[in-house]
Amino acid sequence: MIWVGLFVLLLTLILARSFAVFEGVLSTNILHIPIAPKRYIVKHATIWDRVKSIVADPLTWKSVAYLFIKFPLGIASFVATVTLLSVSVTLLGSSLVYEMPSYNLQIGTWRIDSLWKSAIATMLGAMLLFVSYYALRGFAWLHGRLAQAMLSPNR
Repeated sequence: MIWVGLFVLLLTLILARSFAVFEGVLSTNILHIPIAPKRYIVKHATIWDRVKSIVADPLTWKSVAYLFIKFPLGIASFVATVTLLSVSVTLLGSSLVYEMPSYNLQIGTWRIDSLWKSAIATMLGAMLLFVSYYALRGFAWLHGRLAQAMLSPNR
């Protein structure tokens, strides 16, 4: 059992490093944040030396920690994106559907059933879309800085 567990641990560390390299490439290409991950492959070495270099490298463990941190941050980013954009688009489109009898647009206790209410909702939607843009950019900046701090070998 111990040998199987050690093999699974080693495989997990190798996969974590591979996913971290992929995340570094994404951050570099999409967010334009330079991340040059260090390669852990030792040429002309025995398998045992390669395993020791993977396990002893701090970047391997930082990659594992990064992937654990990125999971809840990614969920929060997804929820914020879906919520902000859907509310913004709904408010922007309220002027198109306020007269439809089968469509009831209600926000809390405020029901949009007249032209002036739909005009106010459309303006609120435009402002919320503007705020959403910068909030989502902030999430992208946070993801990029986290990747830079955790995946760069010189930090």
